[in-house]
Amino acid sequence: MLPFLCSIANYRGLQQKYISIFILIVSATFISIYSSIQNSIDINNMPSLHLLTVLEFLCIAFFYASVFKNKSLKRITVVVGIGFTLFSSFNSFFLQDIYTYNSYARGLEAFLVICLSLLYFYEMLQRQEEERLEQNPTFWFNTAFLLYFASTQFLFLFNNLILSTYSTDIAKLFWDVHAFVCILYYLLLAVGIWKVRSKPTSPISLS
Repeated sequence: MLPFLCSIANYRGLQQKYISIFILIVSATFISIYSSIQNSIDINNMPSLHLLTVLEFLCIAFFYASVFKNKSLKRITVVVGIGFTLFSSFNSFFLQDIYTYNSYARGLEAFLVICLSLLYFYEMLQRQEEERLEQNPTFWFNTAFLLYFASTQFLFLFNNLILSTYSTDIAKLFWDVHAFVCILYYLLLAVGIWKVRSKPTSPISLS
């Protein structure tokens, strides 16, 4: 809830390139609440995850398309966003239906976000000047994405196998780790949203 509250508090001060982060946090919050309600009354909540997967990646892809300086990277990111949406939709209707865990789409999403986050760090290091990192909201968002998706890619890919092969206790341990990573993820997003309202500092030379 912390990133959600920070997003609402700072909405008026958000730059256009961060609007997708706001949409991501708000949509993830409401879908998570709805999914929890479904789970509490024994209703299959996997359709909510299928929807969140598409919305989540579209928001992240739009974010990177906005912050990349290289025009080719911007165009590639848009194409990847469209391609992932088509694949995820195909997966939900023909491979892993909406009532099962969409491990193919979640695994591919994690791989693509890791690539985008690493490309952003590489592009940032190629610049001669950059704002102080601790004051740069994009740095915090990018770090959050890299930490979360790099840490959970294995779980996304092999969740169905883990549930069918190992004991309930082992499966629970994996998801406890996921919950801890989620906490860090949302804390980093909250810091990024809070930094949006901070006054920018003068650039410093990296050379």
